[in-house]
Amino acid sequence: MRRINIFIPEQPSKTTHQSGTRYANKRTYKTASLIGWENTLKRHLIKHVPNEPMHGALYLDVVFGFTTCNKKNIGKWKTTRPDTDNMIKTVKDMMTRLGYWDDDSQVVYETCRKMWTKKAGILIRIESLNESWIYYTDDYRELLEKFIGEVEHE
Repeated sequence: MRRINIFIPEQPSKTTHQSGTRYANKRTYKTASLIGWENTLKRHLIKHVPNEPMHGALYLDVVFGFTTCNKKNIGKWKTTRPDTDNMIKTVKDMMTRLGYWDDDSQVVYETCRKMWTKKAGILIRIESLNESWIYYTDDYRELLEKFIGEVEHE
């Protein structure tokens, strides 16, 4: 199983793919803030690009850590904007452009969290999955089997 772990020691941007894109004159434009964030991601991610793109089904885990002055909040969920789906899109788009994988449609399973942390940063894990890899708890198995059919284990 192939695995890549990355830590980006930067405060995650509040500018996301959605908030940093403008539409005018039948064209799409990126704001300076989004372009700056993409350049920051590129500067860090380019150091970890695999020699050849990862193939097949992939698992992607991303944790966005936002610094807080309130020590009571460290380790707690960040329940304010930006939304995780918009944040992860910018990361995935940059990883696609850099050649981590052939296409981000290969990411068949992803988790994304945002938390208050002592140290700002983004923790990323990419893992190749074999065909029988399914991650769930026993109490979820019954629901999964009803949805996708009986799950076989190796």
